[in-house]
Amino acid sequence: MPIHDWTRVDFGVWHDFLLRWIVKLQLELNTELLPSTYYSLAENVTEPTFGLVSLNEPEAYSAMQRQISIRSVDNDALISTIQFVSPWDKLTSEAVRRIVDSAIKSLRDGHHLQIVDLFPCNVHDPDGMHSAIWNELGQSDEKSSLKQPSIVAYSNGETISAYVDPVEVGKALPDMPLFLSEDKYVSVPLNSTYRHSYNGVVGKFRRVVLV
Repeated sequence: MPIHDWTRVDFGVWHDFLLRWIVKLQLELNTELLPSTYYSLAENVTEPTFGLVSLNEPEAYSAMQRQISIRSVDNDALISTIQFVSPWDKLTSEAVRRIVDSAIKSLRDGHHLQIVDLFPCNVHDPDGMHSAIWNELGQSDEKSSLKQPSIVAYSNGETISAYVDPVEVGKALPDMPLFLSEDKYVSVPLNSTYRHSYNGVVGKFRRVVLV
């Protein structure tokens, strides 16, 4: 199924779709893909805010960011993460910085990572999220400047390796590796789970995002 243009709908429609997509992916990881020594959880990645606060729409959705975490059955240690980029993550330089910092921390803590970004680059991430992450790691090169959204799988071992697949609206999602060790991974069925989740979007919005 081709990627749809989610910039044509408001944040709530994307968030509704994303939650459905995460649930479907988590189900397949736990029942079909992960070895029995691992399990996946849908987790909140935003630090909590204490006290009574007033949030505008982007801030409110930012507080509901989600990721899928892969953990060890033995000790619940974090092994790998699938992190989803949403439109509110690109509204400001500070929002982009939060995504980059989260990715850098995960990698520097020794975890593996997959970044799923389906939204166009803008002035706040002009070369793409991977470029910003790669630059921060001191591994910048010409190929890292994609200037378009992408899905990136990071394998964390003696060195960090990045497997990058640029994506664009109107083309199908690739299935990407999610590493469990430096050389062991499962292939995440992004395309089929995306299609399944899209079928649950309200009809009027399905028509709007079509390209």
